[in-house]
Amino acid sequence: MKKLLFLFFVVLISSSVIAQTNTFPTSGKVGIGTKNPVYPFELNSDKGGGGMFSLLNTTGTESSISYRISNRNINTGWVVGNYQDDYFFYSYTRGKQTVTFKPNGNIGVGIRMPDSKLTINTEGNTTKGGITLQNGTAQRHFWYLPENTRSDFKIGSIHGEWSWTNSNGEMVRINSSGNVGIGTTSPNHKLDVKGVIRTQELKVDMQGADFVFEEDYQLRSLEEVENFVQENKHLPDIAPAKEMQENGVNQSEMNQKLLQKIEELTLYVIEQNKLNQIQTLELKSLREENSELKVLRKENFKLKEMKKEVDQLKGLIEKLQTK
Repeated sequence: MKKLLFLFFVVLISSSVIAQTNTFPTSGKVGIGTKNPVYPFELNSDKGGGGMFSLLNTTGTESSISYRISNRNINTGWVVGNYQDDYFFYSYTRGKQTVTFKPNGNIGVGIRMPDSKLTINTEGNTTKGGITLQNGTAQRHFWYLPENTRSDFKIGSIHGEWSWTNSNGEMVRINSSGNVGIGTTSPNHKLDVKGVIRTQELKVDMQGADFVFEEDYQLRSLEEVENFVQENKHLPDIAPAKEMQENGVNQSEMNQKLLQKIEELTLYVIEQNKLNQIQTLELKSLREENSELKVLRKENFKLKEMKKEVDQLKGLIEKLQTK
């Protein structure tokens, strides 16, 4: 601050030689280039685009050097100075402290109490980033966040698209349609991932396939399914493998189709079980009939044996009668 005071005293002395309207009272305000100084020390330049310097030291704890453009009645310009060990730039136009240098080396842009080496507050500006790089009329807005062990992590906006980039290249992109790409720079869906996804749980909205159990559902016969598979080499209502490879699979639709096939298979099993029960009853009846036939055969055999014995007795009786 002493160097700044020395500089302005040099300006004061040099200006007093060429100034037209200077005021040097024995007490009060001193003006160079003005007869009605507002500040204790005021320099009013009559050069085009010139301005005024002022030195403030009203409380003993604050001193600053301010600059206002042309007319002091217009509330524009800047103040650079220090307060309680903080050095700052103050904007008259915006009515706030815009840049602050803390004693610990922290710098704040748009914030008075920076808690890191460089803290940038965009003050609610949603159209531009914390750091803007401009090449001609093209603007690119970026936030750079340093990593702990590797290169910088960059978040940027280019032509309405956002991207996250590190030393390995672009990791994530959000395009102007709201599509998010991980591992891809051209996402065509709300979430496109090029790579493996691992999760403990995945919840997919779907309609289900309970319509299979409605009475009016037309369930194909197994013969129809067999003919379809032999002709097309895939199940009915399921896309062929080539189409899946080219276009991918809608997980919700595929889950519903698979559930539909499981429920159809359940109906086939139920029908087969009914048929098995009927066949079991029929087989039981046949076995019972067979057992009865065996008994009848035995009885028939006994009857035949008894008939033989009766016939033999008849023969003996006839022989006795003839004698």
